Amino acid sequence: NTEVEANTSLTFTATPSEGYEFVNWTDANNKIVSATATYTTTVTAAISLTANFKAKTPVTQDDVIYNWNTIG
Repeated sequence: NTEVEANTSLTFTATPSEGYEFVNWTDANNKIVSATATYTTTVTAAISLTANFKAKTPVTQDDVIYNWNTIG
């Protein structure tokens, strides 16, 4: 918990661990408040934020597009 004066602008930055990617920020009611990893808001009352992440999907051979060039 951190206390700040009312009408203070705060910036929150979510940094995913390796193998994860940022999804969104949600409030205490699970409402999405931002889909960018860096979120700035002016605090007018008590807030609760959650940074949500998901595991990155590994690339499979089917996901790779091959470009073949012939010589000659």
